[in-house]
Amino acid sequence: MQHFDLRKFSISSIAVLISFYTNAEQNTLDYQQLDIIQVEAKAPVNAAPDHYLNTQQRINPTQLKNNHSTTLGSVVDKTSGVQSSAFGPNSSRPIVRGLSSQRVAILENNMPINDLAVISGNLATSINPLNAEDIEISKGGATILYGGRSIGGAINVLDEAIPKQILQNKWTSKPQ
Repeated sequence: MQHFDLRKFSISSIAVLISFYTNAEQNTLDYQQLDIIQVEAKAPVNAAPDHYLNTQQRINPTQLKNNHSTTLGSVVDKTSGVQSSAFGPNSSRPIVRGLSSQRVAILENNMPINDLAVISGNLATSINPLNAEDIEISKGGATILYGGRSIGGAINVLDEAIPKQILQNKWTSKPQ
């Protein structure tokens, strides 16, 4: 049978009371109230609301020519807010603002690309960035224009794979 030791209890309770007293003494410091600072700003009169919501970026042909990457993810990786999944040198898919897979729409000439790269990150997209003439990267609210699968963003690769006019006995090629 255990007995209650009154000495241990009284010593511990005195130690607790002393700590409360010392903390109460420390909290009596003087303080000084600062003046209120109010910051005001006005939006420019001639600025349209679309100016603030525009979250589209473009990789132009000059930038594409200087970038010798073989995957779409590594081409757009140098854009702010865009990273690429790293599953080796031959397969990388874009990650826009932390979202990837089916939350980022990949388009070629404004047509959605539905390939197996959506299911698994270790598969490359079926778009060859070396054939691209222009790449548009959309982030934010404007991506809803590309459908429900594009809540993270949309990447539209424009190339000249589909001719826009009838060829007149002219053949062209582009060195890689």
